[in-house]
Amino acid sequence: MSQHIVVIGGVALGPKAACRFKRLEPGSTVTMIDQSSLISYGGCGIPYYVSGDVSDAKELCTTSFHMVRSPEFFKEIKGVDVRILTKATHIDRENKEVHVENVTTGETASISYDKLVIATGAAPRKLGLPGEDMQGVSYVCNPDDATRIREGISKGEVGNAVIIGCRFYRSGNGRSLCRHVGRGNERRGNHRPDHAAPRQSGSCHHGPKAHGRKRCELLFR
Repeated sequence: MSQHIVVIGGVALGPKAACRFKRLEPGSTVTMIDQSSLISYGGCGIPYYVSGDVSDAKELCTTSFHMVRSPEFFKEIKGVDVRILTKATHIDRENKEVHVENVTTGETASISYDKLVIATGAAPRKLGLPGEDMQGVSYVCNPDDATRIREGISKGEVGNAVIIGCRFYRSGNGRSLCRHVGRGNERRGNHRPDHAAPRQSGSCHHGPKAHGRKRCELLFR
């Protein structure tokens, strides 16, 4: 018996769940929604987008065969319907409906479902410190956040940079900023454990390194 599967979230878990459902039940309809214009991107590549090694955010969405994982790709290759720029605003569990809104036009609609997958992922944890909402403070979670940082760098608005958190993802952003900000400027990483990227060991663990004349300093605890 065919079903309608609705997936909220289109970055990592969402696309995998949607495609898995479609493989298991080819006769069922699978709809995936996401409020961003980019879906199924590699989040670990965001630091390289900040640095310029990845020139276009869409490159984060490419397959090993250089196909962009766009809504058209999911429809034609995977058989999954995708609605981008679509935000879920309410879940009516009694009637099995998801109320959605187009973030560009404001148009609203409802999507009925037989099964619902919520795959919205995580958001950076705010520290609750005075000044964290000031201009120049960024939480990096998606390519849109990285684009704002890139634009600030290109406009010469970034002098010294401080990174809070030095595990792989944040240390990658730190290296990217070290390469990107002006010569002689400073980047600091602040991390509570006694070394950066604590889950890495042996040859995979590296301490702070100087990048040319750009100063990179790590502060622990």
